[in-house]
Amino acid sequence: MTPMSPRWRSSRVLAALIISGSLLASSVATSLGAVANLGFGGGWDTTNSDVTGATPDTVSPGKIAGFYLWAQNKDTANLSTFFLGATTDATPIGAFWSHSPSGPWTACDTSQVLLCTFGPLNSGGKVFVEAAFRVQASTAHTNCLTDPNRKTEPAIKDGVDPTGASWACVDFQWYSGSGYVPGKNRSRGDAYHWFDAVNTDTGVDSAAQFPFCDLSAAVPNCDSGLLSLTDTQNLTKGNPQWTSVLVPNANGLYNSGHGTTGIGVADNVSFDCNAVTGLSECSTTFLSQFSSVDVNSGLEFPDSWVKVDIGVYGVAASKIHNVFHFYQDGNGDWQVETLSKCSDANGPATTSSAACFWVVSLKGNSSQVTIWTHHNGKFNMG
Repeated sequence: MTPMSPRWRSSRVLAALIISGSLLASSVATSLGAVANLGFGGGWDTTNSDVTGATPDTVSPGKIAGFYLWAQNKDTANLSTFFLGATTDATPIGAFWSHSPSGPWTACDTSQVLLCTFGPLNSGGKVFVEAAFRVQASTAHTNCLTDPNRKTEPAIKDGVDPTGASWACVDFQWYSGSGYVPGKNRSRGDAYHWFDAVNTDTGVDSAAQFPFCDLSAAVPNCDSGLLSLTDTQNLTKGNPQWTSVLVPNANGLYNSGHGTTGIGVADNVSFDCNAVTGLSECSTTFLSQFSSVDVNSGLEFPDSWVKVDIGVYGVAASKIHNVFHFYQDGNGDWQVETLSKCSDANGPATTSSAACFWVVSLKGNSSQVTIWTHHNGKFNMG
């Protein structure tokens, strides 16, 4: 037998190495480079991946914004570890996650940045997140979707545009440390980026924020400091009215649903009383602007008081005899409370007492009216 020449042997070895290398590369690409079929978006409706998760959609600068998010492993393979992080100029206040919108809830780490650790996410598994951030008092006019981390694949929904004149952006990042890994570069450690924004242009006549609550407690408890809200509180000819609200701690109801209004107050609101409600009280000669209070999209508080303060410039306390409160009942029909003065400055004796108001004089021919009621709605004096 003729011995193989060194050149022939080296060519054979090289071919074997090329084949072996190709198989190894194919194996690595299959096990590490495949992109999981991951669905994600704002809100908690897992059939809709292109809505904002911000609640409310506009908050006052320096106040709290809430975000609702979801993700689902739509792949046939499991993810052995799954996480959510965030990059933003806003300050994380807290966050909770669950595999179901009804809980049970687990707290995320917000000691420095937002980090939610979900553990494994099996095929078909879902996670739901509620996160809260304090936005900057001044915000940059930067479109969230121009960030260099934004994906270029048009088929992948990865954010929503802000709609206001100013906003705060959050870059939410879903990622995994092992298994079939989602990512723009299709390798372990990359993340799917979901960009969302909350508008921050409430103006001087209104204020809004998200009343963040501890969902992990047996009875969800709200931060009492987030249950009061006031718009620009100075009385001048240029700003003749301000409105403030203090709502009761109602077991976490305020952040129980994506898309609610959170807590909002406003004065100088446009409200054509007669055209909207058709109630005879609309013929009253009102003494001030209409003020509006909206807590969790009109949530009623039958067992506790919503306390509303309204400051008015140029209206003496002696002129205010009644407060007229227009609100919608559970059927959407407009009702009116005609409130008389309380017996004293402490308000109603019990929650079953009649709603009432108290008025005191302020400096400069101004007054402050304090109202106790069980409802949201529109307020004016007569």
